Amino acid sequence: MATLKKDRYHLLDMFRGICIILVVIYHAMYNLTAIFSVDVWLFGTVVMDSLRIFFVVCLALISGISCSLTRSNAKRGVKTLAAGLLVTAVTYFAIPDQLIIFGILHFFGVAMLLYAAIGRFLKKIPVFVGAAVSVVLFAISFQVYSVEIYTNSEILNIILSIIGFNTGVISADYYPILPWVFIFLAGSFLGRPFKKGTAPKFFRANPVKALSFIGRHTLLVYLIHQPLIYGGMYLWFEYFA
Repeated sequence: MATLKKDRYHLLDMFRGICIILVVIYHAMYNLTAIFSVDVWLFGTVVMDSLRIFFVVCLALISGISCSLTRSNAKRGVKTLAAGLLVTAVTYFAIPDQLIIFGILHFFGVAMLLYAAIGRFLKKIPVFVGAAVSVVLFAISFQVYSVEIYTNSEILNIILSIIGFNTGVISADYYPILPWVFIFLAGSFLGRPFKKGTAPKFFRANPVKALSFIGRHTLLVYLIHQPLIYGGMYLWFEYFA
């Protein structure tokens, strides 16, 4: 967020920090299960899937709120999308069986760029109308992946997969535009009171500075956590287990 430190909404950072920690834990469990064939009983259960959806919803909401506080969503979007493409390149060459074509960083980058393009039009819509409609559209489009579409064009299949349709394209980390963009947009509407300074004052509190620090550096955490976790697990199972 681009506000001065004294005006920063630290509680948003803290919530984002909690969410990114949960993402790290989830990816650690994924690595154990999918790559190193370790049976992690909680992974793949309804409880874990529900928690994953919950913290992704929280991340998308907070990222949308941050759009109202950021000076340049275009710059922020390009930076985030570039980070996502870096992840794609690394997985393509290092672990191709875990290739990430359109993961959470790609999604956030595209969502930020979309907001940069249409944000001025969204500002004409009342806050609660826009947020409510966005949530309804999220619910409606949540099962869009159940729509199977197959074409003879691999590029078109990837594009349709990025939108949210099931084309048979596999991405180890997959958060398509639909339905997640609507939660992001809901956050952008809810961000207006934060921009105006009318959000509840308790959002400026900073009860757990370590969590808010992590929340301010989620992109860095996301970029480095998988190489560290995967590298550590590889060394353990290769030489010690």
